[in-house]
Amino acid sequence: MRARTGLGLGAAALALLSFSSGAFAAGQPQPNNQIAFSAQTVALSPGNAVTFQGGNLFYSVVGTPIPPASGVTVSFIAPQGQTFTLAGGTTCLWNGVTTTVPTLTGAGNFIINCPVPAAGGPFTFVSLSSGATTGNVALSGPDVARLGQNIYPGQAPLPTNPPSSFVQINASATSGGGFTGDTAPIPNLALESRNSFSLFLGGAILGIDLTGNGLTLTPPIPPGGGFVVNQANGTRTVATAGFLGDLWVNQSQFDLDARTGLFCINGPSLSGNPNCAAALSGNVAVTLTGDFATITTAYLLPTQAAAGNPVASQATCTPGTPPQTALRGR
Repeated sequence: MRARTGLGLGAAALALLSFSSGAFAAGQPQPNNQIAFSAQTVALSPGNAVTFQGGNLFYSVVGTPIPPASGVTVSFIAPQGQTFTLAGGTTCLWNGVTTTVPTLTGAGNFIINCPVPAAGGPFTFVSLSSGATTGNVALSGPDVARLGQNIYPGQAPLPTNPPSSFVQINASATSGGGFTGDTAPIPNLALESRNSFSLFLGGAILGIDLTGNGLTLTPPIPPGGGFVVNQANGTRTVATAGFLGDLWVNQSQFDLDARTGLFCINGPSLSGNPNCAAALSGNVAVTLTGDFATITTAYLLPTQAAAGNPVASQATCTPGTPPQTALRGR
């Protein structure tokens, strides 16, 4: 949850005009925080689980703070049927300093409970501690499994009855010691997923003659078609072998890896983080088709990206025998 200061102050001022400060002591309904996982890594995780840093789960208080030893408990609640798993050493951080031990309750452990400390405070903020090297909170279950099905609005076709790609975690506090808890759970953290691979096409211009007479250009295009080639000396020639364009398969680097809770789905070698899981891999099927008279064969030349951009060019696609790394078209 990321608080918008203007909205938060406005809501608080309006509420304080209508209620006493004690009655308005409750969780702050801030905008719901969202984190996006790579759908592919959800499917790779054991039990279709997602892992993330505990600091993503936090609860802040408006009005009267929570007194120590008041018996108040702040809970983070996943959809029933899911299971939370906490790494060893995970704690509840109250105002970032005082700690208590979280407990798991609910059928299958879908609720994380943070009891208020017996001393210190009063407290206005609680979160789960984060892991030192990877995420320390894991969530699994049937709803989480749907995050691994590569469904994301605007980026992949949706089936007739699309599964959910959204898992909502809520937060709620009980009352005690003059603190008034929540009458209903508050949206706290939304888990989403998306397809981390995308495809970009960059075409090239091919002069095609459909008359059988050739094209009167400089240089002229022979019957059928040809590629205009710019020579190093500034002249232009025509060749029947040439460059058809780029096909760029891109992998997003801004999706969480569900196996580790880290932003490094490109693996430890490229990210520089030894705690990353193995890089995602996939297959791309490419079909080159056409009925142009002068296209007798075609091939795809795979290359690695340089600084995030493809490095294939017309210069690397030379006429004659395709390179050994070329993929034949059909």
